[in-house]
Order: sequence, then structure tokens, then C-alpha cells
Amino acid sequence: MAIILTGVISPFLLAVGSAAFFMLAEHSIRNSGGVIAFVGVVWFFGSIVATVCAVLLGLFVEWPKLKWLTKLKQAGAKRSLFVSIVAAEILLLSALTISTALQPSSQFSNGADKGALFVVIAAAIGGACSAAFWWKLILVPMRRTREIYK
Repeated sequence: MAIILTGVISPFLLAVGSAAFFMLAEHSIRNSGGVIAFVGVVWFFGSIVATVCAVLLGLFVEWPKLKWLTKLKQAGAKRSLFVSIVAAEILLLSALTISTALQPSSQFSNGADKGALFVVIAAAIGGACSAAFWWKLILVPMRRTREIYK
């Protein structure tokens, strides 16, 4: 459930935040139809990417982190959030670096870093959502269960 929520909620937050930013910065999409279409497109394509990333992040970062945090007496939410955001940044930025490196040099020499800030923000939102959902939906109930059966 945490993976699905991360894959759906994080691109929605990114789309709404991007629409708000572009509405304040540019006058081209001020009409409500353009904003709704923009949010819909970013949310749809973002959900595809975010779900794949959420599965990878869940299997290789969140699950081992969950096992580690359940063994601690006091698990730190800050540490959990930091680990998830850093892992999401590494995942998305490595994918961006590999895809940029595979392109011919003439295609990305005119500003390959323009999309990097968007990817960094998307990864931070995805990592934060992943940490929050795993914390609230899995870690907290697991700790309660362990305390009951002690």
C-alpha cells in the first residue's frame, strides 16, 4: 500500500506544485483549462515513473530500513526521511545521468541540466512521500504489534 500511495501521491504533489510555480512565473497557462491539462499530464506520466521508482525504493531501501528501525528502541523520523530522500535522489539522478550519457553529444550539449532541477525536486518529494507512508502505514503498526506481544 505504501508503494502504491507513493506512486500516486508524489507525482500529484509535484504536478500541483509545478502548476503553481508556472502560474506565478509565466502567463501562458493562466487559464484553468491549461493548468488542469498540465497537472493531468504530469500526474499521469509521473505516476508511471514514480511507481517504478517506489517499487525499487521500497524493495532496496525502505524494507531493509524498516527492519533496522524496528530493532531500535527509538527510531528517528529524521533519519528515516533523510535516508529515503538520499536514496531517491541517487536513483533518479543516476537514471538521468545514464540517459543523458547515452544520447549523442549534440543533443544534450545545449542545456542538459535544465531538467535536472525538476528531477531533484521530484526525487525529494518521492523520497519524502515514501518515508512518510512506510513510517505511518508499516513501521508504526509493526511497533505496536511488537509491544503487544512482548
